[in-house]
Amino acid sequence: GFGDLLFDDGSGNQFCGRTVIEIASAVDSFVTFRLLSPDSVAMEYYTTVRMLNASFSGLIDTVSFASKLVLKGTRRLYEVPYLHLNPTGERTVIAESDLFIPQVPEQFSLEQNYPNPFNPSTMITFMMPEDGIVTLKVFDLLGREVASLVNREEMSAGEYDVEFVANNLVSGVYFYRITIETPNEEYDEENGIGGVNTFTQVRKLLLMK
Repeated sequence: GFGDLLFDDGSGNQFCGRTVIEIASAVDSFVTFRLLSPDSVAMEYYTTVRMLNASFSGLIDTVSFASKLVLKGTRRLYEVPYLHLNPTGERTVIAESDLFIPQVPEQFSLEQNYPNPFNPSTMITFMMPEDGIVTLKVFDLLGREVASLVNREEMSAGEYDVEFVANNLVSGVYFYRITIETPNEEYDEENGIGGVNTFTQVRKLLLMK
C-alpha cells in the first residue's frame, strides 16, 4: 500500500530509504516535541511532508451529487520520482526507537529576538534544561512593563519560541527579561516550600515602524 512505499529524493534527507508510514510516525512524534528541535530540522520535516502530500493530491468533485464521493488517483507511481515500491514486499512495523527523539538543552539561555529590528512582530527563543516556572516580560526604556508574554507558567524542559507583537507600541528600544525558577535540593515538593534557583537574563530589541 501507499504507506509501504519507499521515499528517496536523491538528497541527503534523513528520510531517504524510509517508508511513508515510518515518515508519518516520525513526523507525528516531531510535532509533539516541536519545541525541542532546531529550525533546520523543522524545515526538513515540512519539506518532506509537503512532497508526500503533493504526490497524489487532486481536486475533489463537489459539484456532481449523482453518485457517491469517489477520490480518483491523479498520478501513477512511476510519475513520482521520489517514491518507489519496497523490493522486500514486507509491511512496515514501527518500533518506538524509530521515532523522533528530542534533545534537551544543556543550559538556560535567552536568545536574541529575530528579526531585530522588527515591525510589528518578532520571535523570542529561550531554552531550559529542566522544568521550571517561567516569566517573560517586555519593558520600555523607563522600566515600565509594556507586555507580559509568559506569566509564571510551569513549563517543561525544552526550547520555546514566543511571538511578541507590538502593534500598540511606538518605535524605539525595548528590553525583554526572562526569569526561570527551578527547585533546588532544599525544595519540599510535597508541601511546595523550600529553596529555588533563579535564572534571569535581559536582552534589548528595537522596534522600527
